[in-house]
Amino acid sequence: MKARSRIGDFVPHNLLKDWAWDILFELFVNGEEGGIVYVKHLMLSCNTTPTSAMRIIDRLDDANLLRREVDELDHRRVIVSLTPHGRKFILALLETIGERDEEESGHRGSLAPRPYRPRG
Repeated sequence: MKARSRIGDFVPHNLLKDWAWDILFELFVNGEEGGIVYVKHLMLSCNTTPTSAMRIIDRLDDANLLRREVDELDHRRVIVSLTPHGRKFILALLETIGERDEEESGHRGSLAPRPYRPRG
């Protein structure tokens, strides 16, 4: 989550808009902590329009990365969580990033991204 939030250090603000990553990481962190995530929470965390957020949620559901279930305590709410496939995907991604960081740690000076500076 910290690495995702640091994108703005390296590229102009709002240049890379892929809220699907935000949704997947939000679901992963909450799932690992035993939390419950509702569709409305995801829509707010995306910082995009509700229509765009629902479109992304639909695509992630179609790809079998997340699932939606009606909340038994309040049928107006929908609970969203990662599928086992979605969790495996995020774990593999995090493992790959960790391995890459270890490989690059000896070469940080030349391989580390440079902070974004507008031309000017």
